[in-house]
Amino acid sequence: MKRIISILLCAALMLVLCACNNATTQQPSTADATPTPAPAEPTPETTPEAAPEGQLTPEDPITIGIIQLTEHAALDAAREGFVQALADNGYVDGDKIKIDFQNAQNDQSTLSTISDRFVSEEVDLVLAIATPAAQAVAGKTTEIPILATAVTDFVVAKLAESNEVPGGNVSGTTDMNPIEEQIDLLMQLVPEAKTVGLIYNSGEDNSILQAQLVTEAIQARNMAVTEVTVTSTNDVQQAMQSLVTKCDAIYIPTDNTLASSMPIVEGVCTEAKKPVICGESSMVDAGGLATLSINYYNLGYQTGMMALRILVDGADVSTMPIESLTEMDLAFNTAVADELMQFADELEKAEDFEAALHALIRREMTAHQRIIFNGNGYTDEWVAEATRRGLPNLRSMVDAVPELVKPASVALFAHQGVFTEKELRARADVSYELYAKTINIEALTMIDMAGKDIVPAVVRYTGELARAAREVESLGVDASVQKELLTRVNVLLRQAGDALADLRVKQEKAAALTGAEQARYAHDVICPAMEVLRAPVDHLEMIVAEPSLCWSMVSVLDNDIPKFHHRQQQ
Repeated sequence: MKRIISILLCAALMLVLCACNNATTQQPSTADATPTPAPAEPTPETTPEAAPEGQLTPEDPITIGIIQLTEHAALDAAREGFVQALADNGYVDGDKIKIDFQNAQNDQSTLSTISDRFVSEEVDLVLAIATPAAQAVAGKTTEIPILATAVTDFVVAKLAESNEVPGGNVSGTTDMNPIEEQIDLLMQLVPEAKTVGLIYNSGEDNSILQAQLVTEAIQARNMAVTEVTVTSTNDVQQAMQSLVTKCDAIYIPTDNTLASSMPIVEGVCTEAKKPVICGESSMVDAGGLATLSINYYNLGYQTGMMALRILVDGADVSTMPIESLTEMDLAFNTAVADELMQFADELEKAEDFEAALHALIRREMTAHQRIIFNGNGYTDEWVAEATRRGLPNLRSMVDAVPELVKPASVALFAHQGVFTEKELRARADVSYELYAKTINIEALTMIDMAGKDIVPAVVRYTGELARAAREVESLGVDASVQKELLTRVNVLLRQAGDALADLRVKQEKAAALTGAEQARYAHDVICPAMEVLRAPVDHLEMIVAEPSLCWSMVSVLDNDIPKFHHRQQQ
C-alpha cells in the first residue's frame, strides 16, 4: 500500500508543479521509431500517358475536401501527415491539387452542412478525420471516394462491410490503440491499484468500443472498473469530480471530447491526486501521465499514400483494405517519472511511513510554493506575477530550446535513459533549423506577394487617382478628396516600399547564418521586419480596389448599389 500511496502522491505533486510546463517525451516502443513513408517513385502507371481513360492524372485539377470533427492535437497531426504525403509526391495545395479544409468544431449540424457542400461541388476525394466526420459524409454520397482516419473500428461505425474488403466508397486507416499494453502500463505505474476509473463520450462509437475492450482488459487483471460517460465538454468537470472519488487511477481512451477537455481533467485529477493514463500522446502533453500510442502524423501520412493510389493509380476504394500502423510510441512526462522514482524510493526507506509522508509533503510544498499559481498563463497579469516571483517567461520556441540542453535537463533525461546529451543537442539543433526555415519561407512569401502583387497594384491605383484628380479639376470641381486620398496612399506606398527593401536585406543576411544564431535572428529581426511591412499593406488592402488584393470592389444586384466584399483567401 505504501508504494501506491507514494506514487499517487508524487503524481499529484508533479502535476501541480508542472502545470504550466507539461513537457513530454516520446519514445518508440520498438528499437526503431516508425519511419515516415518514403515518397512513391514515379512509375509509368502514374504518368498521363499510361493513365486509363477517365482516370485523374497529375495534370488534371484535383479537389480534395477535408472534413475534421474538431480541433485537437491528434486530429491536427493526422491532417498534417496526409497533406505532407501528397506534397512529398508532387501534389502541393494550390499547384496540382486544391485542398478545401473544413473544421466542424464538434457540431453535428456543421458536419452535415460541410458534407452537403462537398457532395454538391463534386470534389474528387474526401478525407474524413474522426468517426463522426466519416459517418456524416458517408451518409451523403455513395459515389465520391472517402478516406477516413482516426477511426477506431470501421465495421462497428458502419462505414465498411469488413476491414479486408470495405465494399462501399469508404476506406482508410484505423487508430485502434494497443489497449492491453496500455492497461499493462497502468499497472506498472500504479501497481497496487484496485479500481480504475473510465470516462468517455457515450455518443462516439469508437469510444464505446474502446470502453468495452478496456473494461475486459481491466477485469482480466483482477481490477474493478468504475465508469462515467459524458455527451459534451460541458459535462466533463462534473463527471470527473465524481469519478476521482471512486478510483485509484484513471484511463481515458482516444475520445475527441475528452481530448479537447484535458485541461479540465488535469485540474480535477491534480486536486484529487489521481494519475491519468491516456489513449494517445497529445493527451499526455495536455496533462496526462503516460500512454502507449500510435503516431497520428504517421497515420495521416499513410492515409495520404492511400489517396494517391486512388487519385493517381485509379485504385478502387471499395476493395482497399482498412490499414493500421504496426509500431507504437511510448509517451510520458520525464519529469514526473523521475520524481515518482525519487519520492517512492525515499518513502519506502522510511521507518515511519506516515511521518515521512507528511514531512515530504511539507518540504516539497514549501520549496515550490512560488510556482503554484492559479492564473491561466496567458494574461499580462500572470506574466507580471511570474516576474515578481522570479519565474522564467519563455515567450517563444527560440527562448525555450536552450532549456533542453541545460545541465539539469541533460541529467534528467540521462537518468531516465531517454536521451543522451549528444541526442539532446542534436534535437536542439534540429529545432533551431526548423524554426529558421519556417520563418524564411514566410518572409520569402511575403516578399514575393508584396513585390509582385501588392506594390504594383498600388502603383496602378495611384495612377488612376492622379488621372481622376486632374479630370475633376479640369471641370472646375473641387478635387481635394481625390488629392487627400492620393497623398495617403502615397505615404503608405512609401512605407511599404521601404519596409519591403529592408526585409529583403535582412532576409539575405539571415540566409548566411546557421544554427541558434540564425533562429535568434529570425525571431528578433526577421519577424519584426515582417510586421513592419504588414502594417502599411493591411491599410492599402482596405483602400485599393484591385482584384489581385484581398479586397475588391464589385457590383451586386441589390438596387445596383456598389458594395465592398471580402474575398476569402484559401
